Amino acid sequence: MNNKKIITISLVVILVAVGGVWLYLYKAPIVSYQFSGTTLEVRDNNFALIGDYIKLEQNNSMVGGSKVVTVSFDSNTKVIKNIIETKSGSGFEKPVELADQKQKIVTIADLKADLKDNNLVLTINAEENIYNLDSFTATSIEYTMLIFK
Repeated sequence: MNNKKIITISLVVILVAVGGVWLYLYKAPIVSYQFSGTTLEVRDNNFALIGDYIKLEQNNSMVGGSKVVTVSFDSNTKVIKNIIETKSGSGFEKPVELADQKQKIVTIADLKADLKDNNLVLTINAEENIYNLDSFTATSIEYTMLIFK
């Protein structure tokens, strides 16, 4: 084999390797098991939300820009309500004065009741990759309410 063929084959192998590494690092599929957003509409068996997917590998960074999705729920969906009680008027300026922080499991009916009076941010968790899906089923729904004493 002459030197020209060896150099050509070596360059092709190097280019293929570099291309493979580039595809792996920069074009790997986005994986998201969470969606965070606010409700647009509350229905019997689902919610319409506008929000963002939360990317798993990048410290909960949002990806894809705001999107409207339909989130279904069933009897297996766990609903977690985080409650932060603070003294009236202290707001967020003095977090040392937080009286109580607790978490409790509630029903979908409780969540719907809370949504009637409040514009809440819901964090939806799913078992499968939901990135870029228009609809999916929640395994758990988490939200936080601030209550003034």
